[in-house]
Parts: sequence; C-alpha cells; structure tokens
Amino acid sequence: MPKIEMVNVSKSYGKGATVLSDIHFSVEQGEFFVLVGPSGCGKSTILRMIAGLEDISGGQLYIDNRPANYVLPKDRQVSMVFQNYALYPHMTVRENILFGINSKEKLTKQEKEARLKHALALVQLEPFAEKKPRALSGGQRQRVALARAIVSQAPICLMDEPLSNLDAKLRTEMRAEIRQLQRQLGLTMIYVTHDQVEAMTMGDRIMILNEGRIQQIGEPIEIYNDPANQFAASFIGSPQMNFTEAYVEEGKRFRIPDGPAVQPGFSFPKPTCILGIRPEHFKPNAKSGDAAIQATVKSAEQLGDKTIIWFAFGNTQWKAKWAGQWQLDPDDRITVYFSPEDVHFFDPDTREKAFNMEKGGVSV
Repeated sequence: MPKIEMVNVSKSYGKGATVLSDIHFSVEQGEFFVLVGPSGCGKSTILRMIAGLEDISGGQLYIDNRPANYVLPKDRQVSMVFQNYALYPHMTVRENILFGINSKEKLTKQEKEARLKHALALVQLEPFAEKKPRALSGGQRQRVALARAIVSQAPICLMDEPLSNLDAKLRTEMRAEIRQLQRQLGLTMIYVTHDQVEAMTMGDRIMILNEGRIQQIGEPIEIYNDPANQFAASFIGSPQMNFTEAYVEEGKRFRIPDGPAVQPGFSFPKPTCILGIRPEHFKPNAKSGDAAIQATVKSAEQLGDKTIIWFAFGNTQWKAKWAGQWQLDPDDRITVYFSPEDVHFFDPDTREKAFNMEKGGVSV
C-alpha cells in the first residue's frame, strides 16, 4: 500500500498564479523517492504540502491511505530536514537533537536519552554532543539535522536540498550516508534536489518536474535509457544530451544536417524531427552498423578518467564523452561514430518521445 499519495493536486497563490498543476504520484513504504528539477519548478512546494506547511489548493493528499489535506503538521508523523539545517546556535548538539521531542512528545528522561544515544551513534557524532553548532563543520551540522529527524522516529522523512551548502567531497560522502541511514531505519523518504547526480545515485525512483508539471516518473536507469520527452532527456545525464533538428526523407529516413541519415524502421508524418544523442554514445572507434561524422574539434576538457570533446560539423556543434585522456587541439579533424540504437527522436511540436529505436540501419 502507498505510504504517500497525491491525486490531481494543484497549488495556486491567487488568481493567475498557479505553481503546480495535476500532480499525481504515490510513494511506497520504505521507498527513497526523489523530486528533481530546475529551481522554481515546484519541488519544495510539494514537500511543504506533504509536511502541512503549505495548503493544498486542489486535489487530495493521502498519508497511510487516509485523507491528510487538513491534518495538522504535528499529527502527520513526518520529519523534515531543511537546506539551512535550522539549528539553534545557542544550543548544544544534544539540545538541538532533542528539541523536537521535548516540545511534542511525553517521554521519560530515559527514553529520550536512549533515542539520543542511538541517533548520535548512527550519525557518528557521539564526541560532539556538548558542542555548539559554530564548533562543527558543515557536514557535522547536517548530521545534527539528520539526528533530529531520527530521534522523532517518524516513519516519513522529507529532505529539502539538504546537501546544497556542502562542498563536492562532503556531498558525495553525505549522499552515501543518507542512503545507508534510510535503508537501515526503513524510512519512507522524499528527497528534493536540483542535482541530477544526486537523483540518479540516491533514488529508488525519481520524479522530474518542470514549470509545475510532472515530466516523468521512473527508476533512474529507466529514465536515462527511455526519456519520455526532450526535457527529461536533457535533464538526466551529464553532460546533457545533444539535440539537433533532423529532416525526414520519405517519412522514414532522418537526415542530420551535414551528417548521416538514420533509418529506424518507423515512419514519421512530419517534415522534421528532433534527434538526440548522449555524449557518451559518441565513440572514437566504429563497430558494424555505426554511422560516421567527420568533425572538427572546438575544444577538449580533460577530467582525468575521461575527456569531454566539443566538436562541430557543418553548423552543428555537439559534445562527446570519451574514456581516458585524449590530447586534442582546436581545429583537429576527427571521426566520431554512433550507433542507431542510441538515437532518440522527439516530436518537434510536442517535444514528446516520437518512438523508440528498434531495428534499423544507417545510410551515409
């Protein structure tokens, strides 16, 4: 049974200020569910509506299969971890962690201490219990906020971009720690981020939002391999997918300007189509059936284990991601290969997936 469900939910701030439309999804018990999208797309608003911090303008929220639109926040069995940690600077780590249950729950001193000890051990903060937030690093402050959610023993945990204030190394470490804690405690977790790497590495499923509407819901690899529309395709994957307009010849062949034609074995009724190829699907070596592009290097970014190559052919400029270290200079001529099975097609008007690649071929 779903732990949380939103059915046709909308959110408006006065006339003409609709920020969310037709939001419909469910989160299963024990699932790590990620909301991802650009700033201003409505991710945090959804989280705040689940927590009871924002009213729902239309539709229905269910928690444990019970209507929850008008349930008070304190009665929703939900904990929340904010982007800014929300720690009281004059309180110790111990006092910050216990603050929520001190004000809400009637527990004995022994019960509180047991919860505190358990939480401190989970987030590895036992030596810092009597220190104040100013004496802690950013990662340690984030652990305090996590421990405060843990001691509440709420079965649902909401996280609103909790790692955005940390440096790259700490973000990577905390991603693994949060995921491990969620599994260990069996929490149902809804996690908001604008970082597609966090979404891909942490979520059991992810929901992509844009301009207040759901673009796609699915497992990370499912969305990577089969994006529902051009926005989902561009948002998941780093660097993002390359796109160009392709001309449809006789309804069946899709010719890239100044490049090869792909024949996927489907007909398409419009004169043009948006064609997409991920940078990692461009290759320096060919296998049978691959298409070839004669290109000019514009720049090469060496990242140690891989190289990002910006290349141009005709008026089109794309990027490839190749494993290893490639010594390439601007204006070098290279041949870039791709397989027709790795090509995505999108309707130029709706930007929805036009069809899936199956059997096909390439003609040059």
